[in-house]
Amino acid sequence: MSKFDTTSRRTFLQAAGFTIAAAAMPGCSRPPERSRVTHLVQPEVASPGERLQYATTCPGCSAGCGVLASVRDGRPVKLEGLPGHPVSQGGLCAAGQASILGLYDGKRVRQPRLDGKPVSWDRIDAGLKTEFAAARGATRVLTGTDAAASPTTRAMISRFLGGFADARHDVYDVLSASAIADAHRATHGARVIPRFRFDRADVVVAFEADFLGTWISPVEFAAAYTRQRPRLHVQVESRMTLTGSKADRRIVVAPGDLGPTMAALVARLASRAGHGVVVPAVLPTGLTAETMDRLADSLWRARGRALVACGSENVPLQRLVSFANEMLQAYGSTLDLTRPSRQRLGDDASIARLTRELETGAVGVLVTSGVNPIHELPEGSQWAELLTKVPVWVSVAERVDETAALARYLCPSPHPFESWGDYEPIAGTVCLRQPTTAAVGRHALAGCQPRRVERCAARCRGAAAGPLARRGV
Repeated sequence: MSKFDTTSRRTFLQAAGFTIAAAAMPGCSRPPERSRVTHLVQPEVASPGERLQYATTCPGCSAGCGVLASVRDGRPVKLEGLPGHPVSQGGLCAAGQASILGLYDGKRVRQPRLDGKPVSWDRIDAGLKTEFAAARGATRVLTGTDAAASPTTRAMISRFLGGFADARHDVYDVLSASAIADAHRATHGARVIPRFRFDRADVVVAFEADFLGTWISPVEFAAAYTRQRPRLHVQVESRMTLTGSKADRRIVVAPGDLGPTMAALVARLASRAGHGVVVPAVLPTGLTAETMDRLADSLWRARGRALVACGSENVPLQRLVSFANEMLQAYGSTLDLTRPSRQRLGDDASIARLTRELETGAVGVLVTSGVNPIHELPEGSQWAELLTKVPVWVSVAERVDETAALARYLCPSPHPFESWGDYEPIAGTVCLRQPTTAAVGRHALAGCQPRRVERCAARCRGAAAGPLARRGV
């Protein structure tokens, strides 16, 4: 007979009761204290617990989508798409939804640093004034598209660079589209990225362009794609993407076969256009001449309503794409060059030139703002060594990342949700950025006493909330 057979009902109930009590004990303990300071002076436009919505621009990427930030008791708590926005049309991606978390990052820089030690803004201003006056060599400002596509920020950078003899503003994107702009400079005489109008296309052929997932402006493209879905969508890619999963026909090619596949298609289009181009007989593995002929016929029949897109960073390949779209009469219909996209302004050639200048020691003053080249650029390990040799290097960043950690001068920048700004995602379309909460830390640095900080913040929120805030329920 086992010991379980000899256990009485009383003993079992005692053991079960002890187990349940032990499991419940942690729930009876006092939780950790969390301070939550509300308004000391309530703004006139807000009531406790009431939701205010601020219309602003999403900082999640360089697409420039519009967002409505829901604010309770002075704190942004939720982001949603801004209905009727000319770019995003009320949509918002996962990266945009998550961008609010950066506002509450406890590792954000709250005070300027000099040689790794916190100092006052007056000390930073005095030191930089002396350093700039004595600097020798070229002056460079390195930013991402966020700064370059902001008319106000761009004007401030130009004014700053105007005080130096040899000065330049360089821009790069982590997910670059520089080859598209370089190709259009060669084919159309202007270094621009056209605005892709997928809502005007009946036939779309995309080569490694995940325009519904990550490419240039996915929320804008998804809204256009669903508003007027193409009659035929063919995706040519080497790996499964979100866009490929939605395509009518998906053609899988190896990464090295993308160029030959594009050349075969362009040659067939040129032959139909009467250019007399010899169509190559050899095709990549898995593709047949009948498949390419049907694809070329579909595009040719949809002239004026067809679009070929390519996400490759190969400039000759992008020039083939421009040639194909020119033959298909896409420019002026499915491609807009009169109001081009400003969502990817990076120039890979200028970054390569800046790298060579750093290697030769030609740069005397360098300002990096909102970028982390040591982590983001392919030559990051090389940049980590080159940047420390620049005589005057200023890093403007929200937090101490790989690049900011090495800079002698580190200046904190406010989060986009606590500062004013503007953004021009499409040429001629300017979107406003407004603060959804006050930069309390910066008020404290400006000399406010601790008990006056919230009063200053409330006053700023009240001033900002007037005509641009919207009450919710």
